[in-house]
This record gives sequence, C-alpha cells and structure tokens, in this order.
Amino acid sequence: MFSYFTREGSQTNVASLSKWSSSGRLFPEIFAERFYLPVFPIKGYTTYIGYVSEKQLASTKKTAPHTLINIAVGEEPSEDLFKAEVVVIAAAMISRLEGDECKAYSVIPIMLVTAMGGMRARVIQAHLSGRSLVLSKSKVFDFGTKQMATANIDTLLGLMGSDQVGDPADINYILKAEVPQVVTKVSDHKKLKVFAKSLTLHPNLQQLHGKPKKAYKTG
Repeated sequence: MFSYFTREGSQTNVASLSKWSSSGRLFPEIFAERFYLPVFPIKGYTTYIGYVSEKQLASTKKTAPHTLINIAVGEEPSEDLFKAEVVVIAAAMISRLEGDECKAYSVIPIMLVTAMGGMRARVIQAHLSGRSLVLSKSKVFDFGTKQMATANIDTLLGLMGSDQVGDPADINYILKAEVPQVVTKVSDHKKLKVFAKSLTLHPNLQQLHGKPKKAYKTG
C-alpha cells in the first residue's frame, strides 16, 4: 500500500510523494554484508524491505541519509521493544555511517515499521545522541478487522510518509548527549512543546528515552 498502490484520484503513491525510494537489495545498500546473520536469523523475524530517501538536504546538497525499514516478527503484540527491532536499527546505522553514500553525515535517522502477530504493527524512530540510542515508538496499531484497519491505516501511512528534516551532518548530534527524559503519552500537538528545538513528533508517537533531534516531521 505504501509503495505499490496509488492514492485515489492520483497516479502517485505515498512513498513517491514523501521521497522514499526502494533500496532494491538490502545488502549492501542498507546493511553491510557482515550483518547478514544478525539481520536475517534462521527464525524469529524477517527484514523484508528497505527504503532510502531521495530528498536533497540544503545543508549538504546531498541526498538525506534517512532510512525506512519494514520488518515482520513472529511474536505476539507487545508494547515492549523486540530484540530484532534494536538489532536491525543498530545494524543499519552502523552500515550506512560506514558506507560511501553517507560519509557527509554524523547521524543516520532510522524509521522502522514492525509487523507482528495478530495483524498488529508499530513505528519506531531512532537516532544517535551522544552515547545513547534514542528511540521513539508509536502505539501498537490494530489491523485485525476491517473497521480497525480503516481507522489506523491513515495514521500509519502518515508516519511512514512524514517529511525528512533536520541536519544529520551536524557533528553536535553525537558530541552532545541529550538529557534523558521519559514521556509516557503524547496525546496532542500542544504537549509537543516539551520537545522544543527538537523533532516535531506525530501525536501517536511516544518518547522512550531522551529528546529526539529533528529527523522526521509530520503535519
């Protein structure tokens, strides 16, 4: 639906509108070859598609390093993070930082979409700050029935299609650690003031640890 189906009354899909392009092969475009076994374990989860940004950043005049990855885990729905999610995020960050395409950048913002058992899914945004891996996750969306799928699909696609913003070439992103902070619920845009000078989070995203820098922005 994100990249294969066009929007009603349009010839384009959400991926192209938001400047995401399929990476084609996951190796070595997203992951270095040495991460093949951690990213593709024998069982448990599958990393099945990746997208790279087509957007040109004004700060570097180069293509943005933002990366979108979809995985499926063979687990029951949970608000807790899965090991697979952290492994995939870390492997992608390390691989792209070491790759030729992202030499101009200090940070690789990652958006991970996780499909899990019971027709559930969630979105995780991640970036490095200081010595910390900063993660923001959405609630678990239910697609188990037509009614629930209809209610949740716009939010999910809205998150996946959010704009890639910020300056990931700024070395201060990794030199200055952010103050750890836990926010259990972000229910509306007014409460997003707590993230001033930071990422404008979608109201369906929860902050797990730290205040994220600009990486993705939704309307």
